[in-house]
Amino acid sequence: MNLASKFLGLPSRRKGRLLIAWGLMWGTRLSLWALPFGVVRAIVVPSLAPTRSPRIQTASTETDAGISGTFTNDLEEIVNSVRSVSRFVPRATCLIQALVAQRLLARAGIDSALQIGVTRGDGGLEAHAWVEHRGRAVIGDIGLDRFPRLRVPNEPLA
Repeated sequence: MNLASKFLGLPSRRKGRLLIAWGLMWGTRLSLWALPFGVVRAIVVPSLAPTRSPRIQTASTETDAGISGTFTNDLEEIVNSVRSVSRFVPRATCLIQALVAQRLLARAGIDSALQIGVTRGDGGLEAHAWVEHRGRAVIGDIGLDRFPRLRVPNEPLA
């Protein structure tokens, strides 16, 4: 089965999420090529305010992890969509994926925080970006112990 027929066979909600993620990924990639990070972040994730009201979980609907089932499905679908489309956007770095994931999570009413870490590598400085939800990395979660976290511009000091 080729990629196009596989895509067409998906449920419409999943197709829509993939198309939105793909468009945002291309837009973010091209924007970061031409504009400074702060400008792109303000465009991609304008206010970090959700377009849907934030999800409120009650003790009766929470799982052991503290996240309700529907909420978890949305979170996982968004993260999987970002990971899937990143394979089809050249140089879709961890920063691009993190910005897109943060935008889509905010649109779904799911709070998240962009994190950036920097370390010294063999060839100089190395940086990595990831997104956290409730203190747990949901995208870009590989090798985080190597990257001490920086304060991201426009976020309050702790």
